[in-house]
Amino acid sequence: SENVTVIVPETSGGDERRPSLGVLRLRELFSDIPEYTFSTDDPEMSAWNERDVRTLAHSAGAGGAAARMIFPEYAEASDASAEQFSRADSDEIFGGRLNLSESAMTAYSSCHYKYFSQFVLRLSEDNIARLNPADAGTFIHAVLEKFFRTVKDRDLPLPEDEERALCDRICETEAERLWDGGARTKRQRYLLRRLRASVGVFIHSLSLEFAQSLFSPWRFEQGVGYSDDSSVPAPTIILPDGWEIRLRGRIDRIDVMRDGGDTYVRVVDYKTSSKEFRLADIYEGINLQLLLYLFTIWKCPPSKFRDALAGDGEIIPAGALYFSARPGEASADDPIPDGEGFVQALADVSRTGIVLSDKRIIEAMDRMISGKYAPVKSDGKGGIKEGAGTADLKKFSELYIDICDVIKKIGEDIAAGHAEAEPKSHGGKSPCNYCAYYPMCRKGERDG
Repeated sequence: SENVTVIVPETSGGDERRPSLGVLRLRELFSDIPEYTFSTDDPEMSAWNERDVRTLAHSAGAGGAAARMIFPEYAEASDASAEQFSRADSDEIFGGRLNLSESAMTAYSSCHYKYFSQFVLRLSEDNIARLNPADAGTFIHAVLEKFFRTVKDRDLPLPEDEERALCDRICETEAERLWDGGARTKRQRYLLRRLRASVGVFIHSLSLEFAQSLFSPWRFEQGVGYSDDSSVPAPTIILPDGWEIRLRGRIDRIDVMRDGGDTYVRVVDYKTSSKEFRLADIYEGINLQLLLYLFTIWKCPPSKFRDALAGDGEIIPAGALYFSARPGEASADDPIPDGEGFVQALADVSRTGIVLSDKRIIEAMDRMISGKYAPVKSDGKGGIKEGAGTADLKKFSELYIDICDVIKKIGEDIAAGHAEAEPKSHGGKSPCNYCAYYPMCRKGERDG
């Protein structure tokens, strides 16, 4: 670069701002550096060359907004809220076929611009080494899978010492994958201790659940829509113009209960943060995975996966649950759960979702119908409390149709070239708050 432009805001949110130490130092080093006052009320006082104006107009924040207001000729080109491309471009990019994961559909429903940045342009975040929530989630998923594969033929829960020793061994193995060579630095060992404590809570909670349940784990990290024989064949949705939508993803855990020739299926999605199931979410195109995966298994056509799951018997959807617990931020100063803290951590684990409104099946998940292992409680009269946590097979069929309609709408909008930066808040939170592409879209200030 031949020059550098430094912008110093004088106000922020109505409050006066002072130049930073860096600005003061620049003034000392370059005493003859030209300084200009930029006023949104008086364009003639601004002194920018064309390239500087264009660059500023494409930036986020107050400076970019002011530049676009004063120089409207750059506003249209820089407004991500108007991003859209032609159907011909869409045909060339996708070739009439969309391969969509649940995360891609949620991204598109939250903000079209984010979807195109992440899944079409494939823009990536920085490669700075850190332990982010995705790393922690991957670690915990892997440990849970290996633990319950190892003890699948054992009575649960294991003796406390044996459970702890097995968990420790698996955690050390997975730490080798997380950090090349394992946890060697002081900070890595600290992070491993916190992850170990968290996964220990998960393992014990799940062990207590399986000890009283007629459902048992059948598959972990089950692929959906992949080409291998073990994958669940995913449905292909055909749009009116002939475009195809093919679904793809992974199910954290599939639990089954055999009953004569029938196989009752429950899908479970692990969340390492608090997560509430809301049926209304699916109509907004977000958090589709639980019911989408359950119904994909339910409607599974003849295949090796179906043969392995149920043979010639019937597959019956029993439920879909989030297993949710927050392991805590790696940088937090909270003590590692132990003793009473461990008991409290167990109490904080939650299971939310929807289950078949059949008391016998609910009792197979949660023997006492306590609401602890299934999102349903006893009414105290020998029945169950009806509510959002249950659905019969007719309701499941209606939800399946609704989900397919939502996916069709998402596909039609993508095919039409809609890539606008029009983020939709969910639960009172703006997706801009945690979006890696926020600096590109120039949609204004983040919340808070």
